[in-house]
Order: sequence, then C-alpha cells, then structure tokens
Amino acid sequence: MIALDLDGTLLNTEKRVTRASVDALARAHADGAHIVIVTGRNLPMARKSVSVLPMPLTFIAHNGAVTMHADSDAPIETRHLPPQTAGVICDAFRETSCEPFLYVADGDACRLLHLPSPGNPALARYIAANESVCKPVADLMGSVDGARILHVVAIESSDRVRRALDTLPEFPDARLMTSGGLYGGEYWFLEAIHPAASKVDALRAVTSRWNLSLADTLAIGDNLNDLDMLAAVGCGVAMGNAPETVKAVADRVTASNDAEGVALALGDSTAR
Repeated sequence: MIALDLDGTLLNTEKRVTRASVDALARAHADGAHIVIVTGRNLPMARKSVSVLPMPLTFIAHNGAVTMHADSDAPIETRHLPPQTAGVICDAFRETSCEPFLYVADGDACRLLHLPSPGNPALARYIAANESVCKPVADLMGSVDGARILHVVAIESSDRVRRALDTLPEFPDARLMTSGGLYGGEYWFLEAIHPAASKVDALRAVTSRWNLSLADTLAIGDNLNDLDMLAAVGCGVAMGNAPETVKAVADRVTASNDAEGVALALGDSTAR
C-alpha cells in the first residue's frame, strides 16, 4: 500500500499533481499497490485535487476522521465529536484568540461552517479556496442542525497556535492537534478531532481490508500531522520541503514537492 499526504507532498505549490507523479502512481497500481490519500483536507476537496489520477483511490480525510474506500460513493466511517464537546472547544479556542470554524457531515455532504467576514487574511484565503463547501453562519453551534461534527479548526499565526496548544486543557472526548503550517508557515492550523481519529489508526483499518499491515505500507508526507504515520509504517518518506522534525522520523528523504519528490521516491532513484 502507498499512503500519500496531499498539500506539500503529492500536490506541488500550484496545487497540482504532476505528470511524473501520475505516471509513477499508475505504474505502482499496475504492479498491485493500493493507493490511499491521507490528508487533513475535507473529503470533497481532497477528491477534487486528485481527480487526474486514473486508478481507484481510498481516501482518509480530516486527519483520520473520515474514511472512504474506492468502491464506495459515501464515507463508510466517520469519527465525529459530540456537539457539547465541540461547543466547549469552540469557547476554549476563542479564549486563546483563535476563531474556530466547523467541518460537519450531513448525509453524504460535507460543509464548512464559519462566521461571516473573517478579519484574519489567512482564514479568508482558506475559505475562498474551499468555497464550494463553505457556509457563512451567524452562530456556529446553532447552525449544526443535527449534522455530525468532524473537525473544529482555527487558522492563526504560528506563535498563537503554539501558545494555544500549550495552554488549552485536555478534553476527554477530543484530541487537540496541529497539521502544522500553511501559506509559507506563518500561519498554523489549530484543530480538535475525535480522540480515536488519526492517520495511523485509519490506515491500520484500511490495511486490514486488504489483509495487509502497516509494515506493508510506504507513506510519504511533509508536515506535523504526518509524524506518526511516517514513524509507524514499513517505510516512511519525508519530502525535501518538510521541516527537520518530520525528516528526523522518516526512513528516507526525497526531493521537494516542486522537484518531483513523490515520483522520485516511488521510483527509488534519488531518495536518500
């Protein structure tokens, strides 16, 4: 099995999958490999970003909160937060000056609920990039309306997110985390997901479907939410653009996402 992060890994800085990566993955699939996309992105945007790939794909989205197999038209597993827990977390985020938004699943649909007119330029940019699933609301928790809450997220300066992670209390029904930096690293994600949701646990469940194990998996990633995945699999490959903390846990380091790092790692020609 080949497990691939998206942003900073399979996608270059133009948010495209290069022809070299498409060809490398097509060869791997023809040789019998299962291809799994493992990302912090929401499911609709993850699927759209790799629509150029011709082979069946399994998706693990929201850092492990949603799993959808290639032979299914809808997520087969979601790990969602209790509404009361999500409400407490939203209040706690605001106390650290981190304005939250929510990802919710309603049937097969995924929506991003956010307050209107964000003053944060990074959050405004993120909302614009995810416009197709966004819904501005006046009251986050009051607008959930029975949907399953997958992900509480804030996007703030890296310093503010680090401080929040250091000061926020533990929540018994949620796991606080960060996917790391975006937009050059000046801004970071602050996130809360189900305590049993993780890239590693979702991958473990997926491998069992094919009578495989994590030892049979090659994973490629670049950011802090890939640390556990790279450490747990049989071969973890860090992108050349990854921070040193990610490279340190990897078995190999390949080139950057703008220098065909995924294709080179799968070809095993210049990964080092």
